[in-house]
Amino acid sequence: MKVVLGFLVDVWLVLTFVTLSRLSHNQVIDAAGVLGTAWPFLVGLVLGWLITRSWRTTLTFPAALGVFVCTLALGIAFRHITFTGAQPSFVAMAFSVLSVLVMGWRLIAYLEIRRRTIPQPAD
Repeated sequence: MKVVLGFLVDVWLVLTFVTLSRLSHNQVIDAAGVLGTAWPFLVGLVLGWLITRSWRTTLTFPAALGVFVCTLALGIAFRHITFTGAQPSFVAMAFSVLSVLVMGWRLIAYLEIRRRTIPQPAD
């Protein structure tokens, strides 16, 4: 169940990234538009989970980095292949936002789990 939740968090964050990107460009926010923009990154995300076997080590740095790199690199590659385009400014923004989102939630979850499992010294 934790693995499914982790995967769904990643999907939600990619969809959030795409929705915010579309909003910043005054594009329509509807299912077709969001999914049309998101699919390259979602495919990259799925492949990242498969390549890194993230279901086994979701909260580790190597898994986080691998999922992020695949989501970004394959998402941009699919945008180039389908002639959707990926201006350097878009790539830089996608790098920044996806790195914080995809790796950030894992770091927060890892630190929270660690905080809960390591005995705290008495005051």
